[in-house]
Amino acid sequence: MDLPGVEKEDINIEATEEEVRVSAERGDRKYYKTVRLPDSVKPDTAKATYKNGVLTIILKKVRKGKDDKGIKIKIE
Repeated sequence: MDLPGVEKEDINIEATEEEVRVSAERGDRKYYKTVRLPDSVKPDTAKATYKNGVLTIILKKVRKGKDDKGIKIKIE
């Protein structure tokens, strides 16, 4: 996801087994996106990196079970 002009401290990422929500606010710029995932994932295995305005999130797939409450993901 491209987030030009945003510092990593201003990015909030939350994930459930079915979707990832990304929001960021920097001055008058606001970003929000929910991405529905094609397969179930393990949110607690998520890794996120942010470099040169590009946010990359990696999640491991899972076969069954659901976690609707989501977890916060730290950007490395």
